[in-house]
Amino acid sequence: MWSYDQKTWVWNTELALGSINLKVDIAGPNVLYVRTVNKAGNISAPTTYLFYVRPRPGVDKPGDVTGDGFPDILAIDGAGNLRTYAGDATGDTDAWLPGAVDGDKPVAGGYWKDASGKPALISHSTDWFPGDGITDLIARMPDGKLYVYPGDGAGRFDMPAAWRSCSRQALGTLPPSPRSSPPRTPPATACRTPLRVPETPSGPSPDTREAAKLMSATGWTAKDIVGVRDISGDEVPDLLFRDNADLNRTLALRKGKPGPSGGADLNSLATASASEGAQDNTYATTGWGRAAIPMVLGTPDANGDGVPDFWAVNPIGHQYLMRGGTTQWLGDASGRDEDDWHTFLTIG
Repeated sequence: MWSYDQKTWVWNTELALGSINLKVDIAGPNVLYVRTVNKAGNISAPTTYLFYVRPRPGVDKPGDVTGDGFPDILAIDGAGNLRTYAGDATGDTDAWLPGAVDGDKPVAGGYWKDASGKPALISHSTDWFPGDGITDLIARMPDGKLYVYPGDGAGRFDMPAAWRSCSRQALGTLPPSPRSSPPRTPPATACRTPLRVPETPSGPSPDTREAAKLMSATGWTAKDIVGVRDISGDEVPDLLFRDNADLNRTLALRKGKPGPSGGADLNSLATASASEGAQDNTYATTGWGRAAIPMVLGTPDANGDGVPDFWAVNPIGHQYLMRGGTTQWLGDASGRDEDDWHTFLTIG
């Protein structure tokens, strides 16, 4: 947020020309607050201007859905509607836009929860399909099935009739996204059907994962996964989780071991004894239990220091971007939003 409420104006030259040159660094929704001061010093009521900035061309970076290179956060509000909050260079979020469209029309209100109020569980990180480099949305809907909703490149996720059709003849082409001028051709399996996880892999396809691995059958009732990313800086993914059963170590870091073909050995993330160092490390001590922080979510680096960060929501509705460290939480927030987040159903 920029302020022009200055005793000494640094924009005098521009004001003399009748305008102020202000550049914004984030795509998607932006807000400009304006007020005037007359010669007597009387200050007007503020006026709010909401405007949108087009995304930059190119492939989305991890966690980014608006095309400016900064990770963003998604939320399902109390009415069951999807919101996109655009993050800036410090992880701060100041405005949101509706996150779901049905072709060129708004999605019906309450789409993201069922009649009982149970919300979808949502996640975004990268491009799933059709392979256009634009971040997509993964959602486990209240029906218990897992779906992919393609991103449009401007912070929204599309569910046009063509995408929902299960007839190859009816699929045709998808509308172009703001960052891909030609129409996109969905794959033959691009019906709005659940992601399938076959017991016997028969080869990858755009809407099929090759296998599912049960890593632990017990011990996770009181734990919440915050994120799986390289936190320690050794180029091997680690597991950051909340441990609500240990209020003296409410955030724990489990370091991964290198996998045989890159990435992490999944067995090293399954148990503390199999991890690098054979123990779970204290990432934060007190204050991160479910009562104190109802929602917590990992994100790729959002403040430019190269270390993954995480979002947190407290019980009075404040959302923070918390700065991550390689061995422990750095103890302060980089961004803050006060948009009644305690009334939201989930973040992702």
